[in-house]
Amino acid sequence: DTSLKTAFLVTRAFLPAMVEAGYGRIVNVASVTGPLVSYQGTAAYSAAKAGMVGLTRTLALEVARHGVTANAVAPGWIETGASSEPERIAALHAPPGRAGRPDEVAAAVV
Repeated sequence: DTSLKTAFLVTRAFLPAMVEAGYGRIVNVASVTGPLVSYQGTAAYSAAKAGMVGLTRTLALEVARHGVTANAVAPGWIETGASSEPERIAALHAPPGRAGRPDEVAAAVV
């Protein structure tokens, strides 16, 4: 809920100024978990991230004519300090054979 609610509230706060300026960029960080894959025990997270993708798609359609773009990046396994041992092991099965790094996600956005 926090992920989706935050994306919605931040967008709602800044979008009017972007529309008025005729320019703006909205970038949400979603996840493959939710819109593409699901795992047991991740119902709330999956729902929030799938909702974020839906929010971003709809925003893109609604604000494009005002010079504002809306996009989402949806990374797979990303190594964080909160990653559990099972998550680290699962990341070995990702296409690159390792978890992604936060700086790689940042590079996709900037």
